[in-house]
Amino acid sequence: SFPGPLGVMGRSLGSAAAWAIDTTGLASVVVDSGFTDVDAFAVRRGIDPQKLSEHERRVIDPLPRIAASRVPLLLLHGEEDRAIAIREAEAAFAASRTEDKTLCRLPGRGHNDLFLHPDYWRTLAAFLHRTLV
Repeated sequence: SFPGPLGVMGRSLGSAAAWAIDTTGLASVVVDSGFTDVDAFAVRRGIDPQKLSEHERRVIDPLPRIAASRVPLLLLHGEEDRAIAIREAEAAFAASRTEDKTLCRLPGRGHNDLFLHPDYWRTLAAFLHRTLV
């Protein structure tokens, strides 16, 4: 077993993996450019959303898991993201019922360049220091 506090981070499609983990006992969750819209997720992958079964929707949909988690949450998202719209980060923020949640909107940044914004690293470092150290 690991002696220190543990956190999880998922980026883009990796946000699904971050939410698939039971967050009970974790110190924090960080999601960078994550998705929440199942229909938009399907379309981005060339799948007709109408063809998704209810079971597939339940497996893909992160919103119930976001709502169930009570650990500190940091959402990082570029305001100019054309791959996953910032409204999906806003939906995650709204769905989260943890008392310790932050949505860091990075102006002028898209899906693959948000780490170039100085607030990305400042916000991430402060959050990780607060929750993991």
